[in-house]
Amino acid sequence: MDWIRDHASETWLIAALVLVVLELASTDLILIMLAVGCFGGMVVAIAGGPFIAAMLVALGVSVALMWFVRP
Repeated sequence: MDWIRDHASETWLIAALVLVVLELASTDLILIMLAVGCFGGMVVAIAGGPFIAAMLVALGVSVALMWFVRP
């Protein structure tokens, strides 16, 4: 768990890449929106924000994409 805390941006990047690969297998366009949310969380982590802020940004971006993109 210390590695995840110390390397938050890399953790968000790995999560995003895993979601992109899973999206290639499912082609449902839901997981790609979650991946974009993970990239948003990664940006907050790179800027030095706390994990809670990165998680809220990732959640907000994902929900916003699902709200506006999906019919």
